[in-house]
This record gives sequence, structure tokens and C-alpha cells, in this order.
Amino acid sequence: MLFAPGAHAQTANAALGGCFNPFVNPNDIAVPANVGDYVRFIAGNELRGCLCGDAVSAVVTLTGLDAYKGIQASLVSDPTAPDRRLFRFVDLKVLPQGPQDIEFNICVQAFRAAGSPCGGSWTSEMVCTQRRIRVNQPRVNGSISATPSDLYVAPGRLGTTTLSWSTTVATTAQVSVKIKNSSAPATVLSTALTGSRAYAQLAPNYTYVFQLHANGLLVAEREVIVREGASGTLTATPNPVSVPLGGQGSTVLQWTSKNAIDTQILVSVNGQGSALVFSGKSGTQTVPWIVAGQSYVFTQILTGEPFNVLASVTVRGEVARPPQPLTGPWSNPARSGQGWDLQRLGTDGVSLTWFTYTASGQPIWYLSTMSGETGEWVGPLTESTWTGSTATFRNVGTAKLLVTNNQWRFKWTLGALSGEEPIVRTDFGGGATTMNLNGLWYRPEEPGWGVLFATRGTTQVATVCAFAGSRPVWLQGSVVSASTSLSVPLNYLTSTTLCPGCTGSPSTNIQSAGTLTVNGISGVPGSLTATSQLSYPGGSWNRSNVSLFRLVGP
Repeated sequence: MLFAPGAHAQTANAALGGCFNPFVNPNDIAVPANVGDYVRFIAGNELRGCLCGDAVSAVVTLTGLDAYKGIQASLVSDPTAPDRRLFRFVDLKVLPQGPQDIEFNICVQAFRAAGSPCGGSWTSEMVCTQRRIRVNQPRVNGSISATPSDLYVAPGRLGTTTLSWSTTVATTAQVSVKIKNSSAPATVLSTALTGSRAYAQLAPNYTYVFQLHANGLLVAEREVIVREGASGTLTATPNPVSVPLGGQGSTVLQWTSKNAIDTQILVSVNGQGSALVFSGKSGTQTVPWIVAGQSYVFTQILTGEPFNVLASVTVRGEVARPPQPLTGPWSNPARSGQGWDLQRLGTDGVSLTWFTYTASGQPIWYLSTMSGETGEWVGPLTESTWTGSTATFRNVGTAKLLVTNNQWRFKWTLGALSGEEPIVRTDFGGGATTMNLNGLWYRPEEPGWGVLFATRGTTQVATVCAFAGSRPVWLQGSVVSASTSLSVPLNYLTSTTLCPGCTGSPSTNIQSAGTLTVNGISGVPGSLTATSQLSYPGGSWNRSNVSLFRLVGP
């Protein structure tokens, strides 16, 4: 406040409280606005007329509002009393801190004009006084939960918790997760203000911290502890189990456990209930009662907790398949002149081609794709018909391959006929192989015909499955050569004593039918260039420089 020095000082000090009147309007601000917005109030001073002389002006300044980012407008004078009433507009930023009292200072500096009746040589004086304003700002808040928040997870697996969160007042939110005491950055899971979601990446032996930020402030967090739970292993050997026809097979169960007091092994057969078969934290037991066609689910559980599955294995019983025969040409030495070619189809199939004769003595071939059933290889016997560009097939009988004490037999039906005879793999040739052509070769553009090659050392046997008109015929020949370019002379055979159901001493008539020329590469080629110039009773088979591809083999 203004006062004169010397004799007037005490009088001026006595008048200080009554001559200045700092004010705030309004004194209490309720803020319905969003956090981050600004609200306005007025702070100023009114000069009362108790000073000696009226030639006085003043300036108002405010301090203590920096934290709230108060923006002070230019000094404004009251138009009704420009020298008496002065104030400033203050824009106060809304902070997410809830209701609070904000203290600040109003400072007034008054100026007296020279020649004032009060006398003295000074011209100005500053006086500050403290004022308080209550700002009812809303508080940003929120909550987050995780269910479960303490769980057990088996090694090598991941657990799941379900998060739920909500916020109040906030305009932005962020849910994140990080591993406790880890320097790795947090992963943002959601930016919704309210929501729920599952988090399924919980590894054992870690504590996860889920945090909820609202308007950039951390308002809630939840820890989820993931412990290493009980775990187990369960194996069955062999699986599937090969079961002899009409009998039972065996498998050996072996199991271990970790972090378990005790475990039990249950079994369910074809999904029908479950029964306890073994107990123990670990063990090895033989199961000798596996039946073909049945499915057995063995489950390892914590003792007394059937829904706490540690491990499981499904065991299947299958009919014992016979061994797959060796590939290549087979024959019955007692009936020389006819034969079979056998090829393996993966590990569970056999392709059989039967080279025989019709009742009138003409050569004919049948095809069978066989699978292992009831201890034998079984398949339909099919006959092909040429349409001019492809072949069609129809079932005309059945074919079976049986083995007993390593002795193979071929059993067949053909219409009303049936028969059975022993067969052995044909042995021939010798020396080092230059080009291995073993297997069935075909031309994709003309499916239905092909060439069966058998390679033994330097000997190459070729059997062409072709047609006379629409009727299937076969021609066979061989050559001894270490070259990758072969010219194989082929013969056309007939017999009236070797046909299915025919009797009499085996005999054949042989006539030359032409040549098959092939060009390949050394090793095990996948394709060949072939030319056939073949002529025989009822037809011919002439192809020039066609590409053949290996279908099965070697």
C-alpha cells in the first residue's frame, strides 16, 4: 500500500488493510468439463478512496499458478472506475486430481502521481496478499481385475487369465502387461475405456503386471502369479498295436510326473467311460489286452482329480498286416509262361499285375491294388478296356497274397472260377546297374497303358501293358546292356494251358512283336523317352518319342 516515508509511515501502515481490497470471482469452481480442459476465473484488486489524494493507479499480478498452467490475460480495467478496479482473467487447466484448494498470491503495485497532497518523494509501493480458490475438479479413476490371479501351469504350456477393467471420468485408457522386474517394455492389450478380454500367454515361473492407465495416469494395476504346475508324460510302445487275427496284442505304457504327489492312469475304450488301470508317480506297465479295431485312450491324472489331465495317449489295435513282398517279377516255376509283377505302394499297399491268358489262349493282364486285411493282402481284380485315348476298368474278381513261413501264395477268383498257387520272386541278371528302371512307367496323356521294368544288374526286363483294339494284351522281352539307351525286342505269347482254370502241361507259343526303344540317364531316372513299334494279332502299338514317367518304384 502507498504510504509516505518518515512521519507518514505509521499512518500509511494503519490504512493498509482498508485501502486495498483483493478479490477472486468466483471463489468456488465446479468443473464439469473433461480433464485437460480450461476453466476461467477472475482475480484482481479494488483501490478504495482512503488514500491521500486520488491520483493513484495500480497493476495486478498473480503468482503460484504455474503448476496449473494458468494463462493470464492482459490487465483489464473496470470501465466504471478505471483507476480503482483492476483484474486479470485466469484460465485454469483441469487436472485429474479431484477437489482441491489452490493457493496463490495477488500482488498490487500502486503508483502516486507527483504533486499528490500526501507529499513525499517516493512514487510507488507494492503489497501482496494470499488468496485461495477451491476447484472441484473430477478425479480420474479406474479398476482392473484378473481371474485367476494365482495359477499353476505345466512346463512347456501357457496359462490364461481373464481381465476386466473400467474407468470413470477418463477420456482415454490403456491396458498393458509386462513381466515384473523385467526391463522389457510393456505390451498394450487394449485402449478401450471399459472391457474384458482373455490373456493366454502366461508362462510358468513369472509374475505378470497388468496396468490400467487413464488419461495418461496409472490408476490401477493387478499382479498375476504363474507357478509351475504338475506335469507328466505318457507313452505307449508300440502304437498302433499289431493284433493277430482273433487274438490280442500288447503295448507297454511308460509314464513320468513332476510336481505331483501321485498320479493315476485311466483308460477309456471307444469313448465309453473310464477305468483305473495303474497308479504311481512314474512307472512301466504292459497292457496285453489290445483288440483289433478298438481305440484305447490312456490318461494320466493327478490322483483324485479326473479333470486335471497331465498327459494322454491314444492306442489303436490293428489287424496284423503281412510283410510287404519284394518288388519285381514273380512266377510259379511249375507253370512257367505266366507271371506277376508286384510293387509296393508306400508302407501299407501292394500293386499286383497278373500276366496270364484268356480261355482262347490270348495274352491278357489284370490289375489289383491291395491293402492289408486280416493278415493278408487283399484287393479287387480289375480288367481294363481301351477307349482310344484312355482306359476304363471294371472289377472281374478278387486277388489275395498270403504268406506262411516266408512262403507266398496267390489266391484268386475270376467270375465263377477260383484258384490258388505258390509264387516265388524271379531271380535273374547280375553285374553293376547303370540305369535303374525298376517300377511301373506311364504316359500321362494316355492313362491306362504302361511299361513294367525290372532291372537286375545289366539285365533289363520290359513288359508292355498295351491293347489289341479295346482288349488288354501284354508283350515281354529283355536285353543285357550297361547303356542308358536300350532297344528291347518284345515277344507276343499265347497259351491254352496256362489260363485261369486251364489244365494240361504248361506250354506257350512265342512270336516276335517288334521293339521298344528307351532313352534315359544313369542312376534312378524319373522320366524316359520311349518309342514302340509293335505289331501282333489283333492290333499294334506304335508310339514315337513319347515321355514316360515313373508311377511306382523303384
